[in-house]
Amino acid sequence: MSHRSKLLGAASAVVFGLVSLTAASAQPLDGFSGMLQGDYANINSSRGGPDANVYGVSGSGLFPLGWSGLNFQGDVGYHDYVTSGQNVDNFNFAGDLFWRMPQGLVGGTVGYDTLNHPDTDITHYGGFGEYYTGPITFAAKGGGFSGDDHGYYLGGKVQGYATPDFALSGSVDYYKFNRFSNFHETDYTAQGEWLVSETMPVSVIGGYTYSDLPAGHTSTVFAGLRFYINPVQGDTLVDRQRNGSLDWSKSFSPTDIAF
Repeated sequence: MSHRSKLLGAASAVVFGLVSLTAASAQPLDGFSGMLQGDYANINSSRGGPDANVYGVSGSGLFPLGWSGLNFQGDVGYHDYVTSGQNVDNFNFAGDLFWRMPQGLVGGTVGYDTLNHPDTDITHYGGFGEYYTGPITFAAKGGGFSGDDHGYYLGGKVQGYATPDFALSGSVDYYKFNRFSNFHETDYTAQGEWLVSETMPVSVIGGYTYSDLPAGHTSTVFAGLRFYINPVQGDTLVDRQRNGSLDWSKSFSPTDIAF
């Protein structure tokens, strides 16, 4: 199957999943918000292996539950890791429950990743929080994972807004894998996002991740497009991120599980 056919099929699955979630929700339509994303990344390894090109699509749907800021979010995604020797298909699904307050949020997530070549299934679970102070967002997360590999993860992020429609962030994610006594991964990421249009809310994302591994490192350059679905009072990137779907706080994405 061609990469184009895989991505079109995965994109259709993402959209279908979000539509199904919307239909199942008891909330009125104006209570739903979401995000769709298409992205590309190039991973370069110092460990002697081939470079990888990664093509992906993902989506999320957020539903207010009507109990003092309680919300549920469903997530679905697909990424195709392409090297000269193999293809790795990665499907992921997650559910997030969190309380949103004027100055931040706190919640938990449970997710599932399945990969082929070799077949790998991992369930991850954890908690997260965000705190807003003026144009700065502080975020933290942590949890564990089990299945064909097991361990724990921790992360921290700081994000600032140069303008209401342009965000810059830095984050650190640490993953400890227990399959080997000393195997771990630390990801250092710098990212920017620019909301191109407030009326048709499409943004451009781009950034760089340096992954420190026991036997070397990988460098990842990535870019993508996001489409926000947010019935919020404001139309800026700040409004859409602080009142819409979660992104980094609920994510689980170690490079090592697929590359």
